[in-house]
Amino acid sequence: MELPNTVPTDDPAGMWKMQCDLLDMAEHLLGQRDYSFCICQPEFGTGPPIVLSSPNNSSERRAVLSSNARFYWPTVVYELAHETIHLLNPVTHSEVTYLEEGVAVAFSIHAQKKYRESAQEPNPDKREDRKYAFAYSLVEKLPDGILGSGKKIRQKVGRLSDATAIDLRDLYPGLEHSIAEKLASKFNNQQTQFC
Repeated sequence: MELPNTVPTDDPAGMWKMQCDLLDMAEHLLGQRDYSFCICQPEFGTGPPIVLSSPNNSSERRAVLSSNARFYWPTVVYELAHETIHLLNPVTHSEVTYLEEGVAVAFSIHAQKKYRESAQEPNPDKREDRKYAFAYSLVEKLPDGILGSGKKIRQKVGRLSDATAIDLRDLYPGLEHSIAEKLASKFNNQQTQFC
């Protein structure tokens, strides 16, 4: 897959194509998304990447990417791939788990490689990346590979963030109880917007 030779903020068609390609890739690897809502054109914001409901239509969701992505396609891939996992079955920011965030990081790395970019992993030494690096290290312990395990978990429970430690241990009896508990725990419960 090739990155466009345009500027992301000036190429809404390219942004939409990338969103559709990433959704197809995610569904192929992790199973079908929830079709009870519409996914809309990605946008750029001023904060960190996030999935939001449309202000005037609660049945629409969109990825809002950081301002860093406006002019650089590799950043678009990195952020949009991550948010695409959250678009499969959106949950509120307070509901998302380490499992879902870890799978989102893994899918972002996978997508970067598909676009022939050097994969950017979260840096545990950077304060803003620390929790993502920890989530990624947890999902690396899943026995079917991260994305294969993600698909299996979604087949069992639906939304990744609905998986309990018991669900994870049922699927993977050899998984340490403490790892299953942490994977099923909430990643951040301080806000109530979509993550």
